[in-house]
Amino acid sequence: FAANSKDLWHGLAAHPNDDQAKSISGFNGVRDWELRRNVDEAVSACRAAVSANPDKPRYQYQLGRALYHAIQFPDAIKNLQAAADKDHASALATLANWFSLPRAGLTRNDEKAFKLRLRAAELGHSRAMQAVAENYWQGIGTQKDRGKAISWNRKAFEINLKRAVAGDTQAMRSVSSYYEYPLGKAIDEQK
Repeated sequence: FAANSKDLWHGLAAHPNDDQAKSISGFNGVRDWELRRNVDEAVSACRAAVSANPDKPRYQYQLGRALYHAIQFPDAIKNLQAAADKDHASALATLANWFSLPRAGLTRNDEKAFKLRLRAAELGHSRAMQAVAENYWQGIGTQKDRGKAISWNRKAFEINLKRAVAGDTQAMRSVSSYYEYPLGKAIDEQK
């Protein structure tokens, strides 16, 4: 974990797909199973970080993530929503997933999930871009629009391709699965 207490929360709760966390230290993040192993320590460290920096959405996002794994859903939602209200892309994307699956005691709401996901995509979140493309392709939470679906999927692919070339293994998996799905094939046919 991180060498000093100031960064301990980051080493315990930063998500591997949170670009805002990666950009700070080059840290690859903590997978869900790793977070669950140290969940009490992560919650404590994240609470301290949020208490010292209440206006930092990344801190609120990571606290929300830790609280989710500690099965403290109301507080997890509260912190994720606070981060989402400040346009934290990963918080928006996470809440979208929780509304579409549903999780953390939320009721399924495809329209709300789509709106949250679209905002995360507009902020550059590549996984949200892929999900928005799928929503447009299938008409989930929005009207079916194959043109918008292809456009969003192309944007996500281009971002992931750059990241994959730079060595990001998560992006490599996204790129490698690209042609397995109808949406990827539709884009390829347009070339």
